[in-house]
Amino acid sequence: MYGVRWELEFKQDRAQACAKALLTLDSEDWRAFLVGVLRSYVDFRETTREAESYEKYRAPLVGWWKALTEGFMRCRLVVERIQQRLDDVAAWLANAISPMLAVVVACRGDQFLMEMIYAGTKRWTQKHYALLKQRRKGTPYVLHLNPRT
Repeated sequence: MYGVRWELEFKQDRAQACAKALLTLDSEDWRAFLVGVLRSYVDFRETTREAESYEKYRAPLVGWWKALTEGFMRCRLVVERIQQRLDDVAAWLANAISPMLAVVVACRGDQFLMEMIYAGTKRWTQKHYALLKQRRKGTPYVLHLNPRT
């Protein structure tokens, strides 16, 4: 056998974080870092289905996997999440969504848009409430939907 090939694909923030980490490392440390990151995602261990969780976690690595990863330790790639800012969300909405909103309102009317907005408030998560806390002082958020008569 000539060699062994393995791949690990990162996208978006994780790809950026990996690239930044590699920029800070000497070329001799790249392999240990990348194999360590791979091991944080997958490990092959000598265990049984019946074993308890803690036993599975502590089970020894299978020989071929240990040889392939050269005994490198796990390495976590942590991506810090930056909290969205209300101004950024508003700018995205204005640039990316407003043309389609205009089409929908032109075809279906203002009431349809208000119904969508109202329905959206029922699906808020912590992310949305965090943005809501960024609103300007003195501008409480209250949405009243006028029922159709």
